[in-house]
Amino acid sequence: MRNIKCLLPALLIGLAAGEPGLVIDGKTADWGTVPPVFTSSAFLRELRVVGDERRVYLRLTFDRELNIHALPGTLTLAANGEAEISFSSDGISVSTLDRGVARPAPTGVSDLGIAAAPSFAARDVEIGIARGWKGLLAGRAVRWRLYVRDGSGKLIEQRSFSTALPALRISSPPEDKIDPLRRAPNAGFRVVAWNIARRRWQENPEPYRRVLRALQPDIVLLDEVSDQTSSDFIASFLRSLRPEGSPWNFVIAKTVGTERGLVGSTLPMTAAIGELRHREETLRQYGISAAGAYVTMGSRTLLVTAIDLVCCGNAPGSKQEQRREAEVAVISEALREALRTRTANAVITGGDLNLVSTRKAMDMLRWKMDPAGGDLAEDESLRLDGKAMWTWSGPPGEPSQFVKGKLDYLLHSPSTLVLERSFVFDSADLGAKWREHHQIQAADSTVSDHRPVVADYRWR
Repeated sequence: MRNIKCLLPALLIGLAAGEPGLVIDGKTADWGTVPPVFTSSAFLRELRVVGDERRVYLRLTFDRELNIHALPGTLTLAANGEAEISFSSDGISVSTLDRGVARPAPTGVSDLGIAAAPSFAARDVEIGIARGWKGLLAGRAVRWRLYVRDGSGKLIEQRSFSTALPALRISSPPEDKIDPLRRAPNAGFRVVAWNIARRRWQENPEPYRRVLRALQPDIVLLDEVSDQTSSDFIASFLRSLRPEGSPWNFVIAKTVGTERGLVGSTLPMTAAIGELRHREETLRQYGISAAGAYVTMGSRTLLVTAIDLVCCGNAPGSKQEQRREAEVAVISEALREALRTRTANAVITGGDLNLVSTRKAMDMLRWKMDPAGGDLAEDESLRLDGKAMWTWSGPPGEPSQFVKGKLDYLLHSPSTLVLERSFVFDSADLGAKWREHHQIQAADSTVSDHRPVVADYRWR
């Protein structure tokens, strides 16, 4: 084992020199020369820790592709003897320490600003933890104790180390000179994908209206539309987004389930897929939430699909993961049939993919779905501050086994479409000037536990 004390000077030098800003996006090139503070032959091979004025960052390197929500053992990090964060087969939990005794924190992990990327199994996982909650991680140094246990709970590694931090800075969103919501200059059209959280849309439509008016999409992909939401409500709501503009058209999924996908646009459209049912008899009681439409743009046609895959199921072999793959197999077959039925110049598929176990379902959706024969490209949208890519956050104050992560995606045909700009929208990331300009409130995005993914495309 390397001597931990020998690692601290390198870590301190990196911070003093201004370590490049880290982005919680599942990529690791921006970690530069930050050395590991822990190395082992256990399933956790390396741990790196560094911090800036607002967050502490962890980089976990495993011996194989693992999901932090379903580890083969348990990792526990105790910070300053004040709190513990545990990663195990049951997900992620946070506890406060009272005289050394761990007690469940009176809040959800999302409230602590814990975000991870990717949300699915990988060799390297990045985690960001916000500083300052009840004074946690607010000082200029953190004394850590790391405990690694195997699947039986046996302690196999423990280590102590420290991380130097710059002074904590809690600041408001910057007041950009240019509108953060502007369209890319060369964009031909804008697509917004948003999980609207079932009946909340109907029960409290105003925040949704303000968000979508500010974003001004040409095409919306909405998922988790409740089966109790009427077509009259949908038509009235969409019309209110551009009262003086062209009327909206929409296609909504036909399904036995209670949640449906919806494609809406002011452009001409016709339905592309009908009701989808599982192939396996044991799954036929479950609906498949997928709405597909041919959207006409002048002489070109887009095949657009809004989907919502089943949630939860951390482990690769879970029933939910198997259902996701079964859903995608049916959806992909329907899309290929739609492409055979009518020529489309490009495909756009988006929605809540719920990738909390593996990324296989998304790869199945992408595979050779471009009309030119290649795979669809996935968005890598960041939030407006450019520091993370999460689209889902647990409800405030509620316990959750999941941390903030990217669950919502937009996939497109790279042979005919160029993604000029994309971002994850959260009204809290807008400065006061631009919130006033767009007539939007800071908390509007929290009406759903998902955040919209916004993409500006142009034709090649």
